[in-house]
Amino acid sequence: MILEVRLIDDVFRTLASDPTTIDRWSTGLNDYWPKIQVGLTDLPVEINALSERMNEQCKRGDEVINDPLDMLVELLQGYKVRKKQTRKIFQT
Repeated sequence: MILEVRLIDDVFRTLASDPTTIDRWSTGLNDYWPKIQVGLTDLPVEINALSERMNEQCKRGDEVINDPLDMLVELLQGYKVRKKQTRKIFQT
């Protein structure tokens, strides 16, 4: 997801800085492309801010999921060790 956002960011930056002139033949009477390019220069900043927020949410989500799983693993490992110790006691 993060890679896709960076790719979109790169594409917008490339389009915004494209020096190619547009002929009247291809666009007719509209002059929207230069205005769109100006708008595209602001989008990468917004996309980066959005990407940072998404990263923070993913990290928080990982913490919410991983903390209980880590506790479960520790609990199961403790149970396994305790079970081995109990077996040794009964075997002697």
